[in-house]
Amino acid sequence: MSVRRIFLPWYRRGFATALTRTDGGAARAELPATLRLGGLAETADLPIALAGPGDVVGLDPHEIRRCEPYDGCPDVEPGYFPYVELASPDLPWRFTPLGAADLPVADPEHAAASATGTRLAPWLALVVVRADAASLSPASPGGLPVLETTGEHLPPPGESWAWAHVQVSLSDPQDVDAELAGAIDDPSRTVARLLCPRRLASATRYGSYLVPAFAAGKAVLDPAAIGPDPLAPAWPATGPVRLPVYFSWSFSTSEDGTFERLARRLRPRAAPADAAGRLIDTSRPGWAAAAQAGRSTTMQGALRPLSAAEPAPDPALATSLQAAISSAGLDIELRPPIYGQDYRDGGTAVTGISGWLAELNRDPRRRLAAGLAAWAVTVLQEDLANQAWQQLAAAHRPAPEARASQELAAVVSHTLDATHAAATAMAPAVLRSARFGGPVRSAGRTRRHRPPAVLRRDRPTPITPIARMPAAAGPAAGAEAEPADSFAPTFDQPAYELLRAVAPEWLLPGAEAVPLDSVVVLASHGAFAEAFLVGLNHALAQELLWRGYPLDRDATMFGSFWGDEATTIADWPPGSALGSHGHGPDALVLLLRGSFVARFPTALIYLTR
Repeated sequence: MSVRRIFLPWYRRGFATALTRTDGGAARAELPATLRLGGLAETADLPIALAGPGDVVGLDPHEIRRCEPYDGCPDVEPGYFPYVELASPDLPWRFTPLGAADLPVADPEHAAASATGTRLAPWLALVVVRADAASLSPASPGGLPVLETTGEHLPPPGESWAWAHVQVSLSDPQDVDAELAGAIDDPSRTVARLLCPRRLASATRYGSYLVPAFAAGKAVLDPAAIGPDPLAPAWPATGPVRLPVYFSWSFSTSEDGTFERLARRLRPRAAPADAAGRLIDTSRPGWAAAAQAGRSTTMQGALRPLSAAEPAPDPALATSLQAAISSAGLDIELRPPIYGQDYRDGGTAVTGISGWLAELNRDPRRRLAAGLAAWAVTVLQEDLANQAWQQLAAAHRPAPEARASQELAAVVSHTLDATHAAATAMAPAVLRSARFGGPVRSAGRTRRHRPPAVLRRDRPTPITPIARMPAAAGPAAGAEAEPADSFAPTFDQPAYELLRAVAPEWLLPGAEAVPLDSVVVLASHGAFAEAFLVGLNHALAQELLWRGYPLDRDATMFGSFWGDEATTIADWPPGSALGSHGHGPDALVLLLRGSFVARFPTALIYLTR
């Protein structure tokens, strides 16, 4: 599929699209608005003042998508312009209190782009200054760092509009107008970019700074520094300059930083010994599993050396873990989770079974991989849950009422009244079985209970989180095993990105021992990847069910670890082994570590015999 990249000289949305003033004036733009009270004929004309560059006191670091060169790069090749990429496509023009002005010459090639033929100055600018020609003072409490230099070392102040643009990637080059509207707000297809027209010298250290482009932006330092025209450039062509800094990084140039020289530094090397895995202590597994002094095993990560084989599992430890996690009845007990139980009809035991489910729950190495995934859900739960709810809304499915916590409180209250001392002893376990970190109302207060990460929660329902209580307590009336109109959100994000976010050391144990400028041949570890996938889907399902999400419980929400073709966990044959559900043996992986990758992160690597 061909891709066409469209470059827009500016982009904005919301109320700012109605601005028409193209010359100087107030630091805030005003728009006319009419207020009308519902049911009444009364109206009032009220101006709306939009926030301007003088109202900005900081920049969210998450808006910085990429810096080029990267921070601390020691050998940038001279001859390229530094730039920074921003996540929100409208951010560089969001607080500009002006409308677009006509350009002297329009570009007929891009006539389909709505912004063609006009220019709009951004309120942000990127400046790059030699380290010996500038100083950066640390931020005062509640303030911003301050750049001090002279105008001679900064780009021409009136040309900032020429060094900002939005890049949009279109998959259908035949119908630009139809696709542009949907692609402009897609973060995977759009990026705003600010460049600095600085000719870099060789063997020189530079500082890069995001600063305000208008004088009004200096109000965060001193309102008196704005001057008579708040929309004048933030710095003069000559003379001393003091500017607030929203974001900064540094780099150095070198003739050794060319593509060819960095590529020629790379050398093939064997994987370090530490990459073969980490020794984990299994002498005291807990949960009534048998202890054995000095017992340990080696656990490999998501990547491993080609020649490194894991030791065979410990049969005695597997039998102990099997007994520890298997339940003989419906009583609530604090036990380790059975990862993947919903893909096998919600079983509460791993006795008498074989295959991937038994391997995942009986082998501590596989349980640890699944536990890392559960930890990733704990850390990233809000973002994952928000995406799931957005998919539900996009599918036009009604969201159920969030009444689980009220029903839980009612059942717990009934239990305390009905079973007295026995129920009092059971209540902490009941409360802890509700969710990790969930709010539970008790004695007129709201408290948050956070049990150990190994707490077992067997197929909770979104209506009654404690449906597996003993008969004496009784489940809530009308509790169902699964919502009638269930839904399964899907995540295209490769699961390894979640592992990298919370425990990057398990992508390749011992990666820090790989020398710089190395090329190492490795293999993917299918058993680790699939254990992580099951743990990820299991933990996310528990979290969504607690939140009242009408989840299809045996659905695969994350189906790919590395970003290749997704797998469906429910289709795995019961007797198959972990790591056997791809399209062949573990894949060959080429690891490059060094300045080449950091300097050219988008380089295409080809392998040839």
